[in-house]
Amino acid sequence: MSAIITAILLLALTSSSFAASFNWVDRDGFHSVDRITDVPLTHRKDLPMAKNQSSLPFTAEENRDGAMFVWFIFGQQWFDYPFTRAADFPQSPYFKEVQKRRPTDIALWKGFVAIYRGEKEMLLTARGELPLKAEEKKRDKARWFRYDGPPRVLPLPTSKKASQKTIKAANDALLRLDGAATFPPQVKDDSERDLLRGNLEKEIANLEALRKKFPDDPQVLRLLGVSNRMGYNLAMPGAWERAEAYLLRTEELMPDAPDAYISLGVLYGDSEPDYVKQAERQFRLALVHARKWQLPQIWWGLSLALHYQGKKKEAVEIIDRLIALHPKDEKAKKLRETFLKAEHPDK
Repeated sequence: MSAIITAILLLALTSSSFAASFNWVDRDGFHSVDRITDVPLTHRKDLPMAKNQSSLPFTAEENRDGAMFVWFIFGQQWFDYPFTRAADFPQSPYFKEVQKRRPTDIALWKGFVAIYRGEKEMLLTARGELPLKAEEKKRDKARWFRYDGPPRVLPLPTSKKASQKTIKAANDALLRLDGAATFPPQVKDDSERDLLRGNLEKEIANLEALRKKFPDDPQVLRLLGVSNRMGYNLAMPGAWERAEAYLLRTEELMPDAPDAYISLGVLYGDSEPDYVKQAERQFRLALVHARKWQLPQIWWGLSLALHYQGKKKEAVEIIDRLIALHPKDEKAKKLRETFLKAEHPDK
């Protein structure tokens, strides 16, 4: 079996599918929201989404010893073993220590692990390829471990979806937490924020359990995207990346529905200025597929995205559409005044 593992993992390490992956992992294992972007691995740090070091596909703190990266790569190829810290590899029943290394073996030092590529004596790590010789000069000689766990088990495709009653119940649960729906969140104090966050974490856990039953249900993935976007508003670690991943996957599964485009536009719009152009793109995609009752939300978000890019005239034109549809919308009128003042600051 080890020869098969080597061949499979070598293919994974050198293929374009690996280079394009921005999947993410957490304590529950590998999440199959793959091919988020086609940016090559060598350029992933150039992305605005990677500037905070939390979408590579895990936080720097989580991967301090390299073990999360190793788990991610093996999990990507559906080798299922519990997340194992570098310090615990010698005790793991899923790996055995070997004296002679070969490609896909794990190099272990005190507090760090990496995958041995073999070609040109290189190691594969979350920081990119590193020369084995240089690492051994810095860290001393490596100990070598080889996967010796169960053979990989590919997940069976499923077309099953959660019932509409289940989806409605999950959606209603999130609506009851609407204080986290905006940025900044609508909370009075830290205790109210903590309570809201605790309730949201429970709903996210419920949705994750639902996703395991229905991994390709776009409505479940959309709700996970929305709930994690709310989590981002409450400063939950990693929530932004999970929200983006789930919503992008939802777009792939439901390209003709506006819901994921709207939610992703809101996420980008509430993020750093680097994401404003992406927010505009998402809202414009939403317009292509929008239903009439969704137009106000889309126009509101699009007008703000245009305004933040300095496209003042276009922003006013878009908000005017909203006011024409809802002449008594005082918030829209106030936003229009803000746009006009920005366009003509001396008036």
